[in-house]
Amino acid sequence: MGWPGATEWIVIGIVAVLVFGGRLPEVGKTVGKTLRQLRRGLDDLKRDIDLGDDLDVAREVKDLGRDLRDSASSAAEPDQPTDDEAQPGG
Repeated sequence: MGWPGATEWIVIGIVAVLVFGGRLPEVGKTVGKTLRQLRRGLDDLKRDIDLGDDLDVAREVKDLGRDLRDSASSAAEPDQPTDDEAQPGG
C-alpha cells in the first residue's frame, strides 16, 4: 500500500470540498498549526533526551575527577609500615 496517485488525490480533494465547504481554509489552518505544535513538541523531547545523555556524561566525568583526586591524595601520604615491618626482630 503506497501513497495515493493523482486520481486518488483529486477524489480526496473533491470529498474535502463537499464535506468542509467554505470552512476548508480554516480547517487547513488548524491542521497546519496542530502539525507545527506536534513537530515542536517532538523537537523539545529530542533535545531533552540529548540533554539527559549529556548529564550522564557530566556525572561520569565528575566521578572520575573525584576518583583521581582521591588517588592523588593517597599517593601523597607517606607509606605506613606494615605490622611485620613495625615489630623489631621480625
